[in-house]
Amino acid sequence: MRILNKETDHPKIELTPARESAFYNLLTIAGEQGVEFDRDLHAKNRRYWNGYFLKRIISDDAKAYWGHRLPKLSQRELKDIDRTMEKRGFSDWIIDGYNADLSGIRLEGRDLNLKGYCFNELRLDGLWLGGCLDCSRIEVRRNFFCRNANVENNVEFFGSTVGGNEGYDIRLEGTQIGGDLYFTGAELNGCCLHDTKIGGNVWFTKAHVGGALQMQRAEVRGGLTMTDAKLAGPFDVRSSKFLSMNLSSLVFKDVDAGVFFSDVEVKGSARFGGINFKVVPEFFGARLHDDTNWTGVGWPPASKTKEQAGENIRRYERLRFMMNQLKKTEDEQMFLQLSLREQRIRDGWFSPRTWFNLFYDLFCGHGYSVGKALSWWLVHLLAGAGLIGVMFNRLKPAGGRDCIAVIRDSLEVSFSNSLPFLGLNRTALKPAYEDLEGSTLTDWPLLNWVTFEAVWGSQVVIGSILFFLLVVTVRNIYRL
Repeated sequence: MRILNKETDHPKIELTPARESAFYNLLTIAGEQGVEFDRDLHAKNRRYWNGYFLKRIISDDAKAYWGHRLPKLSQRELKDIDRTMEKRGFSDWIIDGYNADLSGIRLEGRDLNLKGYCFNELRLDGLWLGGCLDCSRIEVRRNFFCRNANVENNVEFFGSTVGGNEGYDIRLEGTQIGGDLYFTGAELNGCCLHDTKIGGNVWFTKAHVGGALQMQRAEVRGGLTMTDAKLAGPFDVRSSKFLSMNLSSLVFKDVDAGVFFSDVEVKGSARFGGINFKVVPEFFGARLHDDTNWTGVGWPPASKTKEQAGENIRRYERLRFMMNQLKKTEDEQMFLQLSLREQRIRDGWFSPRTWFNLFYDLFCGHGYSVGKALSWWLVHLLAGAGLIGVMFNRLKPAGGRDCIAVIRDSLEVSFSNSLPFLGLNRTALKPAYEDLEGSTLTDWPLLNWVTFEAVWGSQVVIGSILFFLLVVTVRNIYRL
């Protein structure tokens, strides 16, 4: 017999006798039908089938859903079924679940409902399904294979558990899905979706993937949603295409697991808010939409080795370049600062570039923090005014000077010193010259005119530098 898929043209499938199938033997546990259809025998076989599934096959989570719909068998009836299956050569499958191979089957215009079943291993390679594949609350202890299949509607794994043992995955490589792919609330050991084509959305909301999530070269006409999901292995969507992407609050549990978005294409919004990246993601060759949101993203701490710092610089610079193309100034600034932080690790503390880098970060946030630049300039202004005020107060004539006048004059002189290129008038210095003529400063000998000139000269240099950094920062932010 040859089952032909019009698009994929699957190879010839060799058929085996029905009595070699555990399914068939369980379906005919009370006896096989003869020439004439026996309704009583059919009802008995159906009762045994459904009752046995309720007790031995379906997962515990599904019993609450199916329990009131399926018949309950007595312990004696269950033992009779077990003995019958054992006599027919099916003894091991009862304990560990059973291996089901439905590869190559073709169901025109129909759904395949495996909701709540428990399998040891399930194969649906080459499946042609005209409806929906419902695997909600399914439990597969080892691998789930559905490669090169064609499902015209949704594929659903709501609350399912696949690959409970380490090393087993759910594999859907090359599968074409006409609707949405749901892994909402699922527990997966690993998931491989290479070369899949999905007509709707892919949902991993609140899913837990204990291994790698691989989705290279996938084409998704809808969006990829992984809000509140947990991922313990690498995340790889290289060369895939999405209409949108929402990874808000995605949790990466493995510190060393890689995150790869190289050559990915997102035609709509991309949400990364709330993610705490353990490693710097790779976006080489990626194309993102201008509606890309990095709000609340946590980035990994500075590297510990020069080699890792060099690699992180490459990745941050790629992200910075992408944000520059999208005209997202704040995001570009963020990636520049992260890149410069890594450069300090790469260059080492004995490099002059490291100290200039540190100075640039400390005083103006690498040219993108107006708050830092303005704060340092004001601190310098007030510190200079304080020193000048002390000297003004000590250089007082016999009649004394008003405290408010001292503060006013000190601020005026300090401001003038900080901006020497403006040529501001220092009229407040005239009383100081007059006071100096009749003052011996015997009670504070260090406060003399040379000290005043030193403060003046320092303010000229430091104030000019800090004001220059402030101007550069404003220009960078507002692209003047």
